[in-house]
Amino acid sequence: MSNFLQNPTKCHYPYYLEKHLKTANEKELKLISRDVKQAKELILLFSSNLVSTQYDFLSGKGHKIKNLNGKILLKLCGKNYKRIIDYMKKHELIRTDNRYIVGEKSKSYWFTEIVLKSKVKEHTLKFDTIINRRQEINEKFEKAIAKNVIANISVEKVFPQLELPSINQVEAILKRYADSKYETPKGKKYKNPSNKKRQRLLEGSEVIYTDDLMKIYKYLTKDGIIQFSIGNEGCPRPVSSITLMPKAIRNEITMNGQKLVELDFTALHPNIANCLYGENKSMISHQDMADYLKFPLLKAKKYNLSYFNYEEKYFLNSKASNYYKANHPVLYNELLRIKQIDPMIITHSLFQKEVELMEKIYVKLDKRGIIPVYVYDAVLVIEKHVDETRQIMNSVAKQMGIHSIVK
Repeated sequence: MSNFLQNPTKCHYPYYLEKHLKTANEKELKLISRDVKQAKELILLFSSNLVSTQYDFLSGKGHKIKNLNGKILLKLCGKNYKRIIDYMKKHELIRTDNRYIVGEKSKSYWFTEIVLKSKVKEHTLKFDTIINRRQEINEKFEKAIAKNVIANISVEKVFPQLELPSINQVEAILKRYADSKYETPKGKKYKNPSNKKRQRLLEGSEVIYTDDLMKIYKYLTKDGIIQFSIGNEGCPRPVSSITLMPKAIRNEITMNGQKLVELDFTALHPNIANCLYGENKSMISHQDMADYLKFPLLKAKKYNLSYFNYEEKYFLNSKASNYYKANHPVLYNELLRIKQIDPMIITHSLFQKEVELMEKIYVKLDKRGIIPVYVYDAVLVIEKHVDETRQIMNSVAKQMGIHSIVK
C-alpha cells in the first residue's frame, strides 16, 4: 500500500519560494528554526500541501483554496508551524481565511497569485527529523486508507489493473485536443505552448496550455506511482493522481487493455443541497436554470455549480439567486441563513454527503464484481459494466433522497 503514498524524502514546491528564500532575512527565519537551512526546508514542506492547487489552477479546475488541519501541520512541521504561516502571510506568499469550526472545518489557505502561477519543482529533504515526521504521517495515512471504503478498494483492486498512457501518447493526445480547439465543460480552451508571457497573462484562466497539463501528468505519475490521500473532516473526498489528473488525459487510461467510460451525476451538488436544506420535491437541473435566466446552458451550469460555495455578498448578487428565490424559496432562505454564519458549512456538508453517496455506490459495485475508478462524483468502468453501474448509481441516489441521475 505504501507504493501509493508520497515519497517521505521528497516534496514539491512553487519555484517562486526558492527565489524568495535566497534573499530571505535570516533573523526572521530563525524564529522558525535556529538552523536557517532547516527553516527554509520547513517553508518548502509547508508549501507542498498546497501544490495540488497549482495543478488544479493550471488544468482549469479553478480550485485555489485548500483546508489544512492544524493537528497534521503540527505533526508535519513541528511546534513552530504557526510561525511558518505568519512568515508566509507577512511576505504575501499565502493567505488564509482564519476560520475554523472544531470537528467540521479546518482553516483554508491559498497561494498568492504570483506563487500560484510559478512552476513546480522537486526538493529532496535533508533533515532526518523532517523525513521521520513525513514517514509517521504516511503510516497514519495507510491506516486511514485501510478504513476508507473507496480508498481501500482503489488501492487493493483498482490501481493494480490500470494502465497509464506513455509520455509520448499524452503529448500526442494534448496536441490533438489543442489543434481541434477543444473546449472544456467550463468553457476553457486548450492551446499549444506559448512562450509569450504577455500573451499568457492576457489570456488568463480562459486558456489551458498543453505544456502545463504535461507537467501535471509527469508530477502525478512520477516513477509510475499513483499518490493517494484522504481529505479532512470538512472535505473527506479521497484524492489520488487519477482524481487530480486532467480529464483529457484520464480518458486515455485503460484497465487490463480495455477503454473506460465515465459515468457522472447531473447537477449533483444542487440536488444534494435541496435534499439537505430545501423541500426536495423535484430535481434541479442546469437546463431549468438556463431556461429561467435565458442563459446558454454552459453559462447556467457554471453559475449553478459555483453558487453554493459563494460567500454571502457574492451569493446575494449571483444571477443564480434569482432562479432559486423563484423556484426553490425554502432552499434559498436556508442557504442564506447559513451563509450569514459561515459559507463553508454548506460546502463541507455537500462534500460529506457526496462521499457518503459514493461510498455506498462503491460497496454495491464491489459486491457485483465491478471495478470502478473513483473520480469524486463520477466513476469510470469498462464498457460491459456501464448499464449496470448506471442503474446502481441511480438507485443509491434515489434511496438517499437525492434527485440527481446518471444519464
